[in-house]
Amino acid sequence: MSDKLFHIIAVTLAVTLSVTLLSNSLYANEVSFDSMDSNGDGRISKDEFHDTIVEWGTFSDFDMNSDGYLTSEEFAETGYNSGSFEEWDVNNDDQLDEYEYYDGVFDHYDENEDGHWQRAQWQDAGDDGFWDI
Repeated sequence: MSDKLFHIIAVTLAVTLSVTLLSNSLYANEVSFDSMDSNGDGRISKDEFHDTIVEWGTFSDFDMNSDGYLTSEEFAETGYNSGSFEEWDVNNDDQLDEYEYYDGVFDHYDENEDGHWQRAQWQDAGDDGFWDI
């Protein structure tokens, strides 16, 4: 087998493997109401939300300096109302940690404040682009 043919086969296999792995990882993180509703009760609790969302790493998408916190400037990139920053900063340290951010997101869509998301609230988050991960 010539070196050129070997190189073509190796590159083809590498590309095929990369595409396969990428499509499998995207499928594994498929966002759906039912996948997040781990106990199947037809609603998503804050714990179910946290257990799933932390694995996806959406917080790190906005934590531009990777210090584990969102400043008000970084928070501005999330698209949420800037007034929410102060509301979500429960310990008043002028930054949001991962849990303050996710609690804020959850509470933002939990309009009836029952501690759960129903399917309509899930869809509201999707309509706002939250699931465009």
